[in-house]
Amino acid sequence: WYPGPPHVRRPHAHQSRQAVAAAALVPVCPVDAAGTGFDPRVITFGETRQQIQSTPVLERPYRPLHVYGNTVRRRHSRGVTKAVN
Repeated sequence: WYPGPPHVRRPHAHQSRQAVAAAALVPVCPVDAAGTGFDPRVITFGETRQQIQSTPVLERPYRPLHVYGNTVRRRHSRGVTKAVN
């Protein structure tokens, strides 16, 4: 195991996790999301969260890490149907 040069300071694991958590909470302009159908916010709070939850799943924007909703919207837009045996 080689820790690297002594003058290079490596971040601790908790610092990296804090940076990722902070990046997920950075507010993004919702106008960009409306134009492309993509909302880069993973976590939302307050009125924004209530607005998203009151919108039908098929009309919500695509969001990172929201696998179920993104899959439902993608299958609906592509016209994929369930195979009948």
